Amino acid sequence: MLLDFLARELPKAGNGSNFKKSTWNAAASMMAKEYLVIKGGVKNADTYQMKKQHAAIVALKKASGFTYSDKDGAAIVLEQKDVWS
Repeated sequence: MLLDFLARELPKAGNGSNFKKSTWNAAASMMAKEYLVIKGGVKNADTYQMKKQHAAIVALKKASGFTYSDKDGAAIVLEQKDVWS
């Protein structure tokens, strides 16, 4: 089902065969209608991006020499600009 949908959308993907966000959202919507979502709600392209961002934050929290808190983030301030550029 999903592969058939993506095969139909392939001409819209362009030369790089990268589907647009709207294609992934349409695929997620189609799958949600066909299959019962048991855990976590309906997925879309933004869900994947949020998962990547969350994984990056978790990795940063575990990295030696870095500070990260849920309250203050990475605590990067203007005075430290030279360190990050």
